[in-house]
Amino acid sequence: MSVPVTSSHFPYLTIRLTIRQPLARNQQELEVEALVDTGFDGGVVIPKGALDPSLTPVRYLPWELADDSQVLLPAFLADVQIGTLPPVRTIVMPLGDEPAVGATRHGPLQDSSRPRHTDFC
Repeated sequence: MSVPVTSSHFPYLTIRLTIRQPLARNQQELEVEALVDTGFDGGVVIPKGALDPSLTPVRYLPWELADDSQVLLPAFLADVQIGTLPPVRTIVMPLGDEPAVGATRHGPLQDSSRPRHTDFC
């Protein structure tokens, strides 16, 4: 079953993040306007300054950027919620200066061929 979610600020969606610490009670909740990036399949990225510095990454992951450079980024576990849809567990990484959410089959969103609309399964 697909649930349509619309945005008045396309290609951005308001997403709620709960960044969790697996072995601690520490967590961070954020609500951000994230760019829906159909070429990104890595979960969610947020600006480094938006991340609580007391949080500890679950691991560091290698990433290849659009300019073919490679970086090692801290990865955090998070639940992402869009609208009234159930939360989806994904990874969050600090990178760049704009929040972005992946829109491929590996990210929390799925591609949609219809403009101003994204289908969720």
